[in-house]
Amino acid sequence: MRLMLSRVEEQLNQRVGHLKEASDPFPRITRATVQAMTKELSNIRMTAKRLSSLAYHVVSAEDVYGAHAAHPECLAEALKRWLDHADNTRSVQLAMAPQGMSMAEFDISMGFARDTGPYYGDILDL
Repeated sequence: MRLMLSRVEEQLNQRVGHLKEASDPFPRITRATVQAMTKELSNIRMTAKRLSSLAYHVVSAEDVYGAHAAHPECLAEALKRWLDHADNTRSVQLAMAPQGMSMAEFDISMGFARDTGPYYGDILDL
């Protein structure tokens, strides 16, 4: 993870260096892009820092159940009530890749046109 972050930071620094040297006709757009990339890099660093602190922390019942961990009988009753609702136990499929399609058919279904060869129709048909 650290290696990846250092590579991204190096690429960002190179990009900033190129931008300072180049005569860009749209400096505000480029500056905004660099600022967005810098902010994203900062967010990634913060996430990595948080994850690294969790790597050495053993999760306890208090971390998961909060104040209910001290009272297992109340927790068991609350969990039973929670499990009694069908919405809480239903398994929901969030996404699925289409089955039985070729890559060309899949691309077309996603709205990507494939180059199928020369077009012999009228330009107004496009």
